Amino acid sequence: MLASVDTALRAASWESELLWQVPGAVMLFDSAWTGTESHQQDHVRVALEAGPYAVRAAYVEPDPETWLTLVQLHPLQA
Repeated sequence: MLASVDTALRAASWESELLWQVPGAVMLFDSAWTGTESHQQDHVRVALEAGPYAVRAAYVEPDPETWLTLVQLHPLQA
């Protein structure tokens, strides 16, 4: 999958940016799991500074066996 990321980024058709007021560090997890099931899965702590961020997403199929949802965010000036 990681080998497909560069191709996916070039092929991405990004949705409109949204504003996200980040409170600080956030947890990244697989959204396929719901409710209490999500607590039983691996998580990644993403250390973000609190403040406003622009965020956008794209669904990409870089090859027949790989499907990705890409999420891009960048801090905005407060």
